[in-house]
Amino acid sequence: MRKLFFAILSSFAVITLHAQDTTYYDANDKVVASLTEALYYKVVSKDVENPKWTKELVYYKSGKIKSEAILNSWKKDRMSTKYERVYKEWYESGQLHKEIGFSNGNLNGRVISYWENGKIKHEGYYLNEVLKEGKNYNSDGSDAPDGPYRKVAKYPGGYSEHYKYIYNNFIKVIQDRDTSFSGKLYLVFTVNKDGSTSDITVEKKVAPWIAEIGIQMVKNMPKWEPAVTDGEISKIQQTTPVNIRMKNDNSPFVIVEQMPEFPGGTDKMMRYLSNTIRYPVEAQMKKVQGMVITSFIVGKDGAISDIEVVRGIGNGCDDEAVRVIKNMPTWVPGKQGGQLVPVKFTLPIRFALR
Repeated sequence: MRKLFFAILSSFAVITLHAQDTTYYDANDKVVASLTEALYYKVVSKDVENPKWTKELVYYKSGKIKSEAILNSWKKDRMSTKYERVYKEWYESGQLHKEIGFSNGNLNGRVISYWENGKIKHEGYYLNEVLKEGKNYNSDGSDAPDGPYRKVAKYPGGYSEHYKYIYNNFIKVIQDRDTSFSGKLYLVFTVNKDGSTSDITVEKKVAPWIAEIGIQMVKNMPKWEPAVTDGEISKIQQTTPVNIRMKNDNSPFVIVEQMPEFPGGTDKMMRYLSNTIRYPVEAQMKKVQGMVITSFIVGKDGAISDIEVVRGIGNGCDDEAVRVIKNMPTWVPGKQGGQLVPVKFTLPIRFALR
């Protein structure tokens, strides 16, 4: 009986370890119900080496491998999941298409891609998305002009202009119509090769009128600068998170499109802390070291208030952290939708004996 019970448990463990989710997609990258309707399908499971990560295998309808990737999250938040290690992709013929080295979502290391005839298309070495050395080739093996290997789609004017447009044409419209509405949703759409937008959806159950405003707003966007994939202009799916607050909500934000900043930037702030902090004698005598986590509000005028110690180490270090923050110069305030807003900022301060 004990042997039988152990065998059942062992079988269950194997099933759990290899549990997989399969999703089917059509030619427009939309989820469909079965393989019959699909052009390709995706199988995700926990990565064997790091169970907190996801292994993602994509297959053509024929069953031939299309791509293989490791993502640095186990299905927790697919909006922020990033590539790790080596991403591989194949043509349906079975010819390897590309191998890309990734670290935290960025091109890092060797990148090589091939034409379907097996000739090298691009080879290079990247460090944090920057090409350090590399070369492009035509399908006959001859040298080709250099150009970006991969580039994300870009809204005209950049990130801040993108959110300013969303604030004026979506968030503000909703707030004016329903002052009590608040919530987070995602605008998902395709940026096509010509920079136009299509396939627009709102991910989260919201009132139809809100979804309609969001879809129309994306339709009316000015043309984007299209993405580049494998050295060629390509269409790409774009996901934009949107936080909507009650119109009269004056509480501080936590994340905004333009975060508040110490005058002169992070380097100046680190220099200020280094020059201003006085290591408490009590902490030195007891050889206390560690991180004091603080939070404070940066107001619309850049003034600091409501300083708190979120996690301290005592022995005078917490009080010293509060003192240096209280004496900081006025910050550059945060912005949301082009408007100055109060922001709750978290700042860790390390105390270390030399």
